[in-house]
Formats: sequence, C-alpha cells, structure tokens
Amino acid sequence: MKILFMVLPSFNRFKTRIGQVPFVAIPYGILSMITYCKDMAEFKIIDCDLDYDNYLNILKKELSEFKPDVIGISLMFDVSYSHLPVIMNTIKEYDTTTHIILGGVGASANYKELLLENKDIEAICYGEGEKPLKDFILTGKFNKSWATRDNLCPEKDLLLDLDDTVNMDFSYIDLTAYENSISESYSPDMHGKDGKKQFYLITSRGCPFSCCFCYNSLNPDKRIRYASVDSIINRVDFLVEEYGMNVLTFYDDQILFNRERALELFNRLEKYGLRVELTNGISPAYLNDDIALAMRKAGVDSLHLALESGSHEILKLMKKPVNLNKLKDTMNMLRKYNFFISVFIVIGIPGETDKHREESEKYIREIDPDIVMVKVASPTYGSKLRQDCIEKGYIKNTKFGELDFLEAVIETPECSSEYLKEYTMYMNWYFNFVNNRRMRIGDYKAARHYFEHTAKKYPHELFAEYFAIKANEKLGIIDGPRMNSLKEKMTDDYKGYFNYFGVNI
Repeated sequence: MKILFMVLPSFNRFKTRIGQVPFVAIPYGILSMITYCKDMAEFKIIDCDLDYDNYLNILKKELSEFKPDVIGISLMFDVSYSHLPVIMNTIKEYDTTTHIILGGVGASANYKELLLENKDIEAICYGEGEKPLKDFILTGKFNKSWATRDNLCPEKDLLLDLDDTVNMDFSYIDLTAYENSISESYSPDMHGKDGKKQFYLITSRGCPFSCCFCYNSLNPDKRIRYASVDSIINRVDFLVEEYGMNVLTFYDDQILFNRERALELFNRLEKYGLRVELTNGISPAYLNDDIALAMRKAGVDSLHLALESGSHEILKLMKKPVNLNKLKDTMNMLRKYNFFISVFIVIGIPGETDKHREESEKYIREIDPDIVMVKVASPTYGSKLRQDCIEKGYIKNTKFGELDFLEAVIETPECSSEYLKEYTMYMNWYFNFVNNRRMRIGDYKAARHYFEHTAKKYPHELFAEYFAIKANEKLGIIDGPRMNSLKEKMTDDYKGYFNYFGVNI
C-alpha cells in the first residue's frame, strides 16, 4: 500500500494573505503514525505550508509519480478547510479510485459535518491515528475508531505507552526546510536562525483540565499518558550525536503535571548544555523551587505561564485552575532564577466586563511579567465555549472553516467584537512597549532585543520600531535617520495611539 499524507495550509485560501503567515511546524502527528507503521506501507508527505504557492503542482507530481493508493489529509485548523475541495478535486481528476481519509484535531471535532459535505471522504480518524491506521493497513477496513457514513459514533483508540512515539523517523521530511521556517520561541537568549539546530519532542498526551476555550473541554477522558524519561533521554542522545541539536523544543501541554517525572527529566537534561523550550503555556500550579531550578540548569531560559485572566470570577467561568494568590509567590521564585517570563491572557470570555478586565490589568501590574501575550477568546470547534456561544447567539456564523481563531468574533451583551480587538491592542501596546518591564528596570539590552525582534517580525508595528530606537538611545546608540523614517510612516491613527499613551514623537 502507498500512502501520501498532506498537511493542509493553516490559513483560509479565500482571504488575503496579508497577515496570514503560514504556521509551519514539523508534522509530528503524521511522523508518529508513519514511524508506528513504517514497515507496513510506503509513505510520503506533502506539507502545504512549506510551499503554499505551489502545493497543487506538488500534489499532481506525486499523484503521477508516486501513484498513492490512499491519501491521508491532516486538518488541524478550522481555517484550513477552504483548501480541501480543490485538493480533493485534483485527486479525483487523477484517479477516482484513490481513497481519501482525514485526520487531525479539526477533523475529529467536526467529523459528521465533514462527511455530510464531502462525498469523496471515505473515513475520518477520530482521535489519535497510530492504532487506527495500523489496523486499516492490515485489514483494508475502517474499524470503530474511524468515523464513516456507517459509523457516526466512533470510539478513540489511544496509545497508552508513548515510548515508541518519541523516536520519530525524520527521513520522510526535509529537516532543512523546517529549520529555515520554524523560529524558536521568543527569548533574549534565543540562538537565532543561523545558530540553531532545533528539534521537537512530544512526551505526553492528554490533559486533566476542562478550560472552556480548549478543544479538550468537552472530552470526558482526562488521563495523561507519558513516554518514559529513559526513552526521552535516549532520543536526546541520538539527536545531539546525529544532528548536533542545540535547541530542544517540547510541545507537551502538561509536561509538569507529574512533578516527579518532570524533575527527573530536567535533571537528566542538564548535562547536554541545550537551550530547552516549553512552547505551550505551562500551568503555574505545578511549579516549585526544585523544578524551577532543575529547568534553569537544563537550559530553560523563558517560561510562558497560562494565566489567562487576573480576575477570580473569570477564571471560574473559564474553569481555569489558577490560584492568583499563589502565583505571586511563584513569580518571585522564578525571578530568583532569572527566567524571562511571559503570561497568556484571554480577553472576551462571555460574562467578562470592564470590571474584570481592570482586575486583570491590576493583577498583571502586580506580578510584572516581561511580556503579556494577549488574544481574544476564540470559539474553537469542539470547545465548551463554542457550544455556549451558539446556544446564546454570541457568534453569527457557525459554519466550519469560516471562523478565524485569530479574530474577535464573539458578540455579547457586555461588549462588541470590535471593542475586544481594540482592547487587545491596547494591552499589547501598554504592557509590552509603553510600560515594558525590562526598560523600567534598566535592562536595556533585553528590552532592545524584544523590540527589534518584534519590529522585524511585524514591520508595520510602529510601537516596536519607536521603542527599539529608544532602547538603543539608552545604550548610547543615536539613530536620527531611523527616527525620521518612523515619523514619515506615522499615520493619523498611530499618532492618536501614541498621544493616548503620552508618547511624544
């Protein structure tokens, strides 16, 4: 059997691509399935985000040369759905007998609608794909873990032992392409594009929580499954020796939930001298002094804390297990080990008012993180938040693929989506630029690094440009031409924003 996997682009093809930067990530789910089944079939992968202007031509070439029997399409994001019809039409123009199957978080969350709207989809993998794919290859049939028109109540078939999934076979992808496309998580100590050899591990699956905005919020199975620390360290040995890895990125959602395991893992990582990233927001509830010290020694220099709100009432609405009183002590402990700290904040949960947002602002000032990463609440498919928003009429368009998770779309009696968008920009400008912690404490090099990084990543963000100039001035670097260029770029809107914050230019 020949199986061609496709990773759909991570943006909506019917919208302008201004601001729609492809979300490139190593397709670890697909690689895990291939590794689990690699002696049973031939596999190839097309990642559309790597070459999103040419992916249809690449598909046609593989259809002609590889001649796959099965095409498995990975649908991770709602907004990717717009690419599916043209891809399926291209496949069927080549060979009407080619089997088309789907998988991924987005597909699992909406399998009934997808099957109803797309007659050429034969089956959708519900949940993890390793065991269902293996069974399909062996039998040629779709078992109970596949949603089909004859089985609209699929059951997940999960791997309990994750040791084998750690050892992904990278020979099926061009590692150089990913290395050039994926950036490290922001930190003043990041290596930069030319100095990193970055690799990725997922060492646990599952989550015990039910945060309302998460896909996992309606999942009754709250187990967490782990790869053993021995298997992880063996993999690190291999990646360091074979590829010269110097940046290790963990994609785990709950890497600290088992504290004993986490402590052992970070203690054993210390000897490698790596930079270690934890890209997802970690729950501050599981941080303690021993783990913080072990992480710092292992090479973790920055932490993203999943705070989400500084209001007790909103945390209850979110079902977010954060103790705001305890977090203040945790922040002091993390400062002791000189972590660069960012906090995640979600704005616009139904029921949130200006009073709650003011509480969040006050709390953020008290704990004083280095960066505040603010986003509007998104009614993700499969989440409790989406279910509630539909029932109460807070979102107008509920069609799959039409809601951009980066946009404000929730309209409540308390506030409009436009207000939420403006408020999110305000918080970003105030905490990350106007009142930047590193500038306030005189760490101008770290502040400049963040401002320059942001200005390069978002060329139209004039606050980043302005404060990069000001940080350079603090370091004795005066750049008149750059300031003049900034003044020429200044629009009336930005002049108003700068004036609002009392920033004179």
